[in-house]
Amino acid sequence: MKKCLVFVSLVLFGCATTQTLKTPSGKPEFTFYKVQRKELANAILNRMITKGYSVKQVTDYTIVMRKAETGILTGALFGSRYDSTPERRITFTFVEVDSGIRTIIADQIVTNPGSAFEKITEMDGGKASGQEQDFLQAISDSLTGKK
Repeated sequence: MKKCLVFVSLVLFGCATTQTLKTPSGKPEFTFYKVQRKELANAILNRMITKGYSVKQVTDYTIVMRKAETGILTGALFGSRYDSTPERRITFTFVEVDSGIRTIIADQIVTNPGSAFEKITEMDGGKASGQEQDFLQAISDSLTGKK
């Protein structure tokens, strides 16, 4: 059954093109100016928690958020016999540059989360990258008072 779902998904989505962002890293990123790192981190945490994510890790340079992926197709493609529910992890990395804070997003699907058998699949490109870039712009707008 799993092989049939993978085949069907390849037929349906195989021709979809990935979206390469025109950023220095090729990933969703934004440089925030006139914002303190703690203020930026709190804005990101608040919005991600509102979207149903939980905090996995917070350091001075990263925020890692996670959320169980309960979709049937995602479970079929990334689930395993050990754990049929994969996890989406979004990592925000902060680097201080030119009086600003460069923020880069890494999006991953994790098979067997929390186990010694974790398998990480990078989800860079595609529709999600554009949405994540828009997310960073919305954070910037909210911190600078733009609507």
